[in-house]
Amino acid sequence: MKKYLLVCTSAALFLVSAVHVYAQINNIPNPIGLQTIPQLISAVATYVAAIVGSLAVIMFILAGIFLLTSGLYPENLQRGKDTLKWAAIGLVIAISGAGLVALIRNILGG
Repeated sequence: MKKYLLVCTSAALFLVSAVHVYAQINNIPNPIGLQTIPQLISAVATYVAAIVGSLAVIMFILAGIFLLTSGLYPENLQRGKDTLKWAAIGLVIAISGAGLVALIRNILGG
């Protein structure tokens, strides 16, 4: 019990002392360079769409490999069709999500 109390007290003192150090900094640079929330949302949506698009291309290639190897392994035919279907659905959702963010941003005047 004493050890637990010592650890909690030490952690609390460490956190409180760090607040005083950071309170003395007057000019903290903006690391991402964005000034507003709509800019941040747009940037995040762009990065997510790029990542999902890259993953969709990888999944299309994997589906093609499954379809090409379905002659040797008949179960790969259904696997390839399913992979192709879900990759296309994911890509459509990602593109429509990025478009939805752009539409909302235009409606709000950002």
